Amino acid sequence: MLIKRITCTVDKSQKEHFHKAQIDWGKLSAVPGFVCQIGGWKVDKAHIIALWENKDAYRHFMDAIHDEIFHDSKQEKTYRSIEVSILDEELNFSQAIRALQEEGITIVHEWTVKGENQSISL
Repeated sequence: MLIKRITCTVDKSQKEHFHKAQIDWGKLSAVPGFVCQIGGWKVDKAHIIALWENKDAYRHFMDAIHDEIFHDSKQEKTYRSIEVSILDEELNFSQAIRALQEEGITIVHEWTVKGENQSISL
């Protein structure tokens, strides 16, 4: 399992725009190898965890699909800074939710995306 952790600093005036752009990432559901994504807010930071079946699926997404979703959402104009980390370890959807909640992050359910062929319950 590959875990992508994204943290964006968002100005208060851009929070609604970031939120709307984040919903556009629902397109991830059709990407082969995508498992799920969940995220939420803690003060002025948006935190997102995405789970991928493996590095190859994630690499294909980054090479062939990511930029189109990113540019279509116009999300690049909604945050001040971004931090991305990649981990290769076991984590399931429930553990991802717990990890965010333990950090005091308020989950935004509209940002939750499940891969089409995944048997997780949201």
